[in-house]
Amino acid sequence: MNNDNQTLNWRCPNCDTINQGSRCIICGELKAKTPIPQQSETFVHNEENRNFNETDANRRAMTSKPKKSGKGAIIALSVIGGILLIALIVIIVVAFGGSDDKKETDKKPTPAVTHEIDDEEIETKPKERYVTDAVFGVNFNISADSHKMDASPAYTEKEQDVMKYIYPTGFKEIGLNKYMASDGTALLYYSVSENNDRKTVEALMEECKNKFGGDYVYEANGDSWFAVSRMRNGVNYYRKCFVGEKTAWFDIVYPDIYSDIYENYVTELERYFKADVGELETEDEKPDTESIDIDF
Repeated sequence: MNNDNQTLNWRCPNCDTINQGSRCIICGELKAKTPIPQQSETFVHNEENRNFNETDANRRAMTSKPKKSGKGAIIALSVIGGILLIALIVIIVVAFGGSDDKKETDKKPTPAVTHEIDDEEIETKPKERYVTDAVFGVNFNISADSHKMDASPAYTEKEQDVMKYIYPTGFKEIGLNKYMASDGTALLYYSVSENNDRKTVEALMEECKNKFGGDYVYEANGDSWFAVSRMRNGVNYYRKCFVGEKTAWFDIVYPDIYSDIYENYVTELERYFKADVGELETEDEKPDTESIDIDF
């Protein structure tokens, strides 16, 4: 190599970069007055590569964003770990939560339909039907399928005032001397009162028939008692009454649809019903209390 080439290379005093032109390729500094002796081509080439790499690295360092701090990396890892944990819990719940339903499905397979089902084959619960008692204002259940009363029940004895009577054990007490069948299909009522108007058996019997109204079913009477049975709007009314200084009676009311059951009750209730009402004195039997003048 000649001496002219030795004067072409120079080192920038500002950034220590080896240059060949009149200005520094990095910082623009003017060429130094004293040139740097020419090195061997291999040395110069390596030196240029080193300077270029250093320069390029410096450029990237100046333009690149700063790295995240260690605290930010920890937060990021924590968030990722939390997401993975939630995903794992969801997988476990889905895997084991539906196992019971699957087992139940396995136990109860859907039966195959072998024929078409008619509407008549479908069992439906019977609707309850009611009638309203026109005399006592009681609603009676007249659904045949809901009737649960025994045709031959046990009875409980009771004494009240001047009366001795019985009532079926399947009836519940809903008031003083007032009982209702447990299935709501009958009402039984006992009562006693003073006969202040001294009404006769015949007079009271007519009053009872007018009160019940309806169609004739049965009636009978004796010297101190009467019995009347009527049917009105599908409801049976029966009264047995003793007449004297007091009147004592019982009424039993039930839908006609259950007559075959409750007629047995009537027979037993009438047989055991007793009342000490005293004797009713007529006008002819009253003692003569008019004053009598006596001459001495």
